[in-house]
Amino acid sequence: MGVALIQERGGRWESWGARLGGRVDAEDSIRQAVYIPAYAVYAYAGFGVKITTSESASEARSVLEVRLTGSDGSPLWHESFDNTDATSYSYFTHFYSPDLTAYRGQTVWVAAEATTEGLTTFYLDDFVLRVYRP
Repeated sequence: MGVALIQERGGRWESWGARLGGRVDAEDSIRQAVYIPAYAVYAYAGFGVKITTSESASEARSVLEVRLTGSDGSPLWHESFDNTDATSYSYFTHFYSPDLTAYRGQTVWVAAEATTEGLTTFYLDDFVLRVYRP
């Protein structure tokens, strides 16, 4: 039986969001294709993250990787978090990619993968693709 990763009350303001991990030996992932319009003069992706844990803050044991990849799988951008970051990200903190206009007219993939050894939960919300047009 699978685990619902998109959950009500999993996001900021108790709204819908992604909840990865939160279980011993969890391996959770979500992925979404995003099209960068050909007319974009500036484009970036963003997301918010929050981390809760009952694991020790002295050693990274549970990890969240958030990646942007090209349609061919080439890496475009990457952010990594672990259980030792829980105090820094106990509330939703936003991260933004570099400018993606080099990929105008193409589809890119946004993916998040969590591997937890202990009881660390990674909450993701407020995914956004901002596109500025001429």
